[in-house]
Amino acid sequence: MQRLLSRLFIALLVLAGLYLVVVNTALNLPATRDYLNRLQPETFPVSWRRAWSPWPLRVVFTGVAADGATPTAQWQVDAGRVGAAMSIPALFRGKVLLHHLALTDLDLRLRPLPGPEDDFGRIAGFFPVVRNRDPAALAGPAPAPEPGTLVVELDDIRVSGEHSLWVGQTRGELTGDIGGNFRMDTATGELSLAKGAVDLALTDLTVGPQEHVTDGAMIRGHLDIKPFAPAETQGLEFMRVGDLDVTLDLPVQSLAFVSWLMPPAAALDLQGRGQLRGRLALADGEMLRGTDLVVEAHELAMGVGAYRFAGDGSVELRVDPQDEAQADLWVRFDQVRAALPDADAETADVLFTGRGLTAQLRVAEVDPSTTSTAQAPEELLEEVALDFTLTIPAMQVDDIAVYNRLFPDKWDLALLGGSGSLSGRFAVNAETLQLDLDLASNDASLRLADYRAGADLLLQLRAVVESRGAGHDIATLDMTGTEVRLDDARLARAQQAAGAAPPWAMRFAVRAADLGIPLSPAQVEAGAVRAVATTLSEAGFGAVLATADGEADTLLTVSSLDWIAALLGRPLDLGLQGQGELGVDIVLHNGWPAAGSTLRIPKEPLSVSLLDYRIDATGSASLQLERGGKHPQARLALALEDGRARRREEDQPSIDQVRMDAELLVRDPFADSVGDATADAELQAKIHSAAIPDMRTYNPYLPGRTPLPFVQADGADAPAPAPPAEFAAPMPAAGGASPQPPAAAEPQPAEPANPNPFLDHSL
Repeated sequence: MQRLLSRLFIALLVLAGLYLVVVNTALNLPATRDYLNRLQPETFPVSWRRAWSPWPLRVVFTGVAADGATPTAQWQVDAGRVGAAMSIPALFRGKVLLHHLALTDLDLRLRPLPGPEDDFGRIAGFFPVVRNRDPAALAGPAPAPEPGTLVVELDDIRVSGEHSLWVGQTRGELTGDIGGNFRMDTATGELSLAKGAVDLALTDLTVGPQEHVTDGAMIRGHLDIKPFAPAETQGLEFMRVGDLDVTLDLPVQSLAFVSWLMPPAAALDLQGRGQLRGRLALADGEMLRGTDLVVEAHELAMGVGAYRFAGDGSVELRVDPQDEAQADLWVRFDQVRAALPDADAETADVLFTGRGLTAQLRVAEVDPSTTSTAQAPEELLEEVALDFTLTIPAMQVDDIAVYNRLFPDKWDLALLGGSGSLSGRFAVNAETLQLDLDLASNDASLRLADYRAGADLLLQLRAVVESRGAGHDIATLDMTGTEVRLDDARLARAQQAAGAAPPWAMRFAVRAADLGIPLSPAQVEAGAVRAVATTLSEAGFGAVLATADGEADTLLTVSSLDWIAALLGRPLDLGLQGQGELGVDIVLHNGWPAAGSTLRIPKEPLSVSLLDYRIDATGSASLQLERGGKHPQARLALALEDGRARRREEDQPSIDQVRMDAELLVRDPFADSVGDATADAELQAKIHSAAIPDMRTYNPYLPGRTPLPFVQADGADAPAPAPPAEFAAPMPAAGGASPQPPAAAEPQPAEPANPNPFLDHSL
């Protein structure tokens, strides 16, 4: 028995020796490599510098090089060392089945092939050139599997050392370990990885010609990759091939990855570089609860429509811990400079500078129970609900003239200059757009048509745009809460010195508004809110307001009513003195104040100057537009009682207890010149009653050398009442003087006396 065991042991040693000699000799024979390569000469040639088998079915290769092609891609794999347990019978069936595969220093290259009608453009110049393959080759149809097609299946793979990859236009350098079960089918070009584990340091990653993503990284976690063909996987489908849960700590030279993980964020055009830290969990292309990535970014830049924001700050991407179907992207600027580029002039208007600007993009699945099948970001927008909010704390504005886009061009209203501050909030979703903006300046210079004003300005814009539903060709605009305040304002014509004008204050507030924004058929199809947001970005809020129709209930508080007379061009030397709260009903048509717009002055102490006279009374007034548009026509109606009238040059009133109604029609008060504005103004007035304290007031109006002049009655005599009278007068020619009472010293032809000096203005 002992001899038998000894012989058996010797036989095994002999067999082992024969195995080592025969197998190791065969592995290093060129004939062995030639045989393997004849299996698929165009698909999978392989070579190695040295190979040995320390025991049966365990083979170690050094200097391994393989390349191949599928109908849609060319590939190349090099490894410094490969060790695996190989199934020899499977090899002769055209299948490489390896167990416990250990690789070091792996180099992988993959070149996608364009179809006959495809064109990768200039990025094709950054694809790798695969060994033994024609870089000008085109993709072809996938052939049916044939006998002899080689399939590589790796069970329990471990990759370690220093690695490089070059897939399409993406290049990277890595060190560390990768493990899992890997499978590659050379017939279909499909790759897969199960039970993957990664602990890698990414030393360099570059995308395309200059998009250097990172030069250092740490990635640690678990991943599984479903079977996929890299060359055939496009768009968002590429994000669905892997399920992973990894921890990251790496510097990034680009923020392009944000758009990969949250495709709607591409609209923000995020740029910058910094340090990325956090956790990323993905399944079927969707981020999972626990995902929280933060980039401390330098040279951070963001675009919101036509507006650009640049500075330093941070970017955070986080899945809501309470709702996995909802994710938020936060862009926070520590320092920021906002600008509006001018494409024509290739310059940019600086809107503001400051600290603390924040943008938030919230993406929520419309139906969390389904998995997205979108292939492009445009398709994904139909499956998610978006909310975007931009919060602007107090910022410094060097020149408020850059905010003229807030007003319609047709209003001929402009901010000429001045420094100040700005704060606000912009929020938009599919159904609603909200804009809150506060602009303040202590040295504002303004212009309205031919008028100039210097003032302390506070503009508080409040605007809410809402969709009225699918198919409606009008969007709702609500400006309730909008206010404009002017303090220490001095209003004057352009040719006049504003500093000489008396100061006044004004507050204009919108109490309620029911406005509509008409939409074109293309805008209706795009969506009401999206259409208005586009207009707001491209042309400013003034372009939105320029098309508005509807009505607004507003309140005007003024320290002096005389600005009304000034804006009307002071027809018939009109002057108004008084203050208070005025109700203003505004009717808008196509952005213009339209007929029916009315300003109401409640009953209060009021002084009115007309022609050569002034009346101090208690009264009410209204100013109504009878014609709107660029050349409006306005009618000022006055109702005065208990008035005291006098000529402008008189120190004391000469008529008491005046009760009077008057209407002043002004055509085109904003004409190019004062004369054009008021040359054809019309005045209609009716004095219902008045009291004459001193009849001697009439002496200058009596014929010369009259034998019966009026004399003053004693103090016991009551004032004589004046009879009712009516008169109408057009505006005298520009530069013309109002007629004066005749001189008493000169003889005059006999003529009837005017019974009331206040009515003496025959033109």
